[in-house]
Amino acid sequence: MSFAKNPKRFDGSLFRDNIENLVDNAKHQYENLLLSSACETVLEIGNLGNLYVDEQAHGPVSSKGDLVLILETTRIITIALSPITPSLPLRIYTQLGFTEDQFRVLRWEDTKWGGLKAGQVMSEPKPVFARIETETEEDAQASSKAAKGGKKKARSKGLVEA
Repeated sequence: MSFAKNPKRFDGSLFRDNIENLVDNAKHQYENLLLSSACETVLEIGNLGNLYVDEQAHGPVSSKGDLVLILETTRIITIALSPITPSLPLRIYTQLGFTEDQFRVLRWEDTKWGGLKAGQVMSEPKPVFARIETETEEDAQASSKAAKGGKKKARSKGLVEA
């Protein structure tokens, strides 16, 4: 799917139609207990959002309309994932400016386009996943030295190398 050269860029109707079709597919898959397929379809919604940003917004979101499309897509993905991972979507949904009580009463019908209202106040963004720490240069050097020392210790304990 390509959005480049799409005259409907600003109202996003082609994008919205594609999202709605994928949401309908995910609903059908959930109803038939095709959970893996439903998750893949929700992932396609996210991929479509990424493609939109890459092709329409040219990287960082360039207009208020683009931002609304991406936030609305995030809201829909959040609802569509809630049957599988309820705690993750709750964290995302509250950052979109909704309450936990609003999240708890969501229904599939709430995946319809237009759930974000004008003037919606977003929460301060926070990571929804734990940060994966990377080794610092000093840690890497210490690990390297320990690994070299570990080989010697392993040999001295009578372990056989293949």
